[in-house]
Amino acid sequence: MIFILFWFCIVLFILSLSVKWSKQEIAKAYGISKQTLRKLVNHYCPSSFLEHWSRVRKLNIISLLVLTSYLGAGGEEKVYSKNALLDECGIDYITMGGCIGLNLEKLNFKEDTYCSMDIFPPKVSSQIVEILG
Repeated sequence: MIFILFWFCIVLFILSLSVKWSKQEIAKAYGISKQTLRKLVNHYCPSSFLEHWSRVRKLNIISLLVLTSYLGAGGEEKVYSKNALLDECGIDYITMGGCIGLNLEKLNFKEDTYCSMDIFPPKVSSQIVEILG
């Protein structure tokens, strides 16, 4: 019985590697454009993943899991724009910028990243909402 289960898992794993998702499909799942997804990947993923990202047109399940570990999986967490964060937290833009500026290390990004981004990935969005209350 264990032998059959083991082979079933191996076959399932091999089949999952053959299923691939395009960058457009991934962007649609996040509710953003392909260009915005590219920008999020450039800002929030390490260079080793960026190299892989630029070489492939479609991502397999392993690459997709790595991507979601950096950006967040969505679901309960949402992709927020700066305006949506303002509405969610009930604060003004200057207060939000100041709070984020004080917590750049906790959020794990630089000030220029915050200034250049209008939309934040689910993982960062939930951290910002938590900080801003």
